Amino acid sequence: MYSWFFTAHLMTSFKQVLSAKEIQHQLEMKEYPPVWLMMMKFRDIMGKRDAMYKLSDQIELDVSYFPTSVFVETGGTKVLETKKTTVLVIAESKAVDEILSEYLSNITDNESINKASRLIKKAEKQSVKKAVHYIKMFAVPNQQFETIKPFVAASVDQDTKAVTDGGKSLFRLKELLKAHEIHQETEGGAHEVVVNVLPWVHIVTGECRSGIEAIHKEIDERFLQLYLNEYCWKFNRRFFRDSKHPKYDLFDHLIKIAATYTSDIKWRDYAGAKNSINIS
Repeated sequence: MYSWFFTAHLMTSFKQVLSAKEIQHQLEMKEYPPVWLMMMKFRDIMGKRDAMYKLSDQIELDVSYFPTSVFVETGGTKVLETKKTTVLVIAESKAVDEILSEYLSNITDNESINKASRLIKKAEKQSVKKAVHYIKMFAVPNQQFETIKPFVAASVDQDTKAVTDGGKSLFRLKELLKAHEIHQETEGGAHEVVVNVLPWVHIVTGECRSGIEAIHKEIDERFLQLYLNEYCWKFNRRFFRDSKHPKYDLFDHLIKIAATYTSDIKWRDYAGAKNSINIS
């Protein structure tokens, strides 16, 4: 039981992704598989917890790619090959000016007005003109609309306004959501769309991908979703670290959901071959 609590403590104490090898070293455990399994189970329930919530109001939506490895059978032998796995990225975001305008319309006292004025001046200097709330990321087989449709339907409220870059697979989002605003390349080119229209899907994609690559290089495609779960779960609770109140303790939150949800991750014949590790 100590190992589970210590693993949960380490996973919630660092913003970055930790390797199972590092936690194995910290726990002074001889075997690698039990540590790997603990971490994957925690990542699985992180995803189960965040699946309870839907994004709403306004979202950025885009498709990205993560480097992964996959076993391919060639001449009767399974060979590990590198590929790019499609990831659907959704960020609940809103223009800073719009947020401040809504805030100003609901305040009357001078102190709040002065605070809003300072925020407006600060926002004018920021390169990213949108504020992000929550995010979701899904590893999907391909970027076809019929493939991503159930993920969007399950994770985004129907009254939400979606903003995309006009990719062919995203044109039909109007079938699911209240409004769909398409931003194709403007006079400023693709960079203009990334910076002003879809900043947060690109920011979180870059951070998540870099974090995984720094520790794991290429990961098994079957387990990519679990790493995405961990990144999203931590990102969606990023402000918890700024609070000293016990109710915002990340370790406590992870232990509580561990007692609430049952992981589907199992370990099968690890000693036999790497490709025999399964999710069931």
